[in-house]
Amino acid sequence: MMERLKAASASMNQRLLERAREPIRERAIKQVKEKLARQQRRVEDLTEDEREDLVAAEEKSIKAGLMLLPFGALLVLLGLR
Repeated sequence: MMERLKAASASMNQRLLERAREPIRERAIKQVKEKLARQQRRVEDLTEDEREDLVAAEEKSIKAGLMLLPFGALLVLLGLR
C-alpha cells in the first residue's frame, strides 16, 4: 500500500513539473542572473552555450528541490513564486 502511494505521489509530482516547466525556466534564468550579478559578471560576456549550461544546471537544482516537497507544498511554492 505504501509503495502505491509513493508511486502515485512521484507520478503526480512529475506531471506537476511538466506543467510548471516554463515558470521553472523563468525562475532559473532569474537565479542565474542574480548569481552572475553577485560575481560581478554580465550575461552578455557569456557565450550562448555557457548561458544555456548555467540555466540547465539551475533548472535541475530547482526540480531536485521540488521533488523533495510534498504535493501541497509544491503547489504553494509555485503559487508564491
